[in-house]
Amino acid sequence: MPKKWPMVSVVVVNFKGTSQLEKCLNYLMQTNYPCYEVVVVDCLTENLESWIKQRFPKVKVVHYDYDIGPSASHNVERHVLNPESKYLAFLDNDAYVTENWLIELVKVVENDEKVGVAQAKILMTRNKKLMDNAGIALDALGTWYTTRGLKADEFQHVTEIFAASSAACLVRLEAFERAGGFDPEYFIYDDDTDFSFRVRL
Repeated sequence: MPKKWPMVSVVVVNFKGTSQLEKCLNYLMQTNYPCYEVVVVDCLTENLESWIKQRFPKVKVVHYDYDIGPSASHNVERHVLNPESKYLAFLDNDAYVTENWLIELVKVVENDEKVGVAQAKILMTRNKKLMDNAGIALDALGTWYTTRGLKADEFQHVTEIFAASSAACLVRLEAFERAGGFDPEYFIYDDDTDFSFRVRL
């Protein structure tokens, strides 16, 4: 484990509502990692700033009154982030994390300087014994989740993947900036595959 845990900015992408977001943030607040902040990037949710301030006063909010799309929502401007942040973690608003999720991701990236992006193991919401995905693959037919529907307890090891799902991943801030962030032209879907590919270049 690192002698000093690095700062992480956790970016939660939200769209038009608070029902899923509230559950996401309630789980996120139980994270046992010692050095992190939370930034919600939101499109089209009315009065979100006041809603967040009442319930989660330490959470930062970047709000748009129009739909910039999930891809562009990942591109948080540097001045919003804690100046000491070394990593960005991305979560969808329907991702409900465990207490140790961030520690495990940071350990993977801190232990190997060649790793630019690490993805969490994502389980099915309605059946946590099954995988939703543990990475994105690419072939002649397009992109797909290699582990969807398989037993979750079969995936307890670290392994290389082609691309990480932005639903729950950790990125070196340096690698994020070098890759140019997420491409807004994708708007939604395959933006994370494109981003992961550019991190590799």
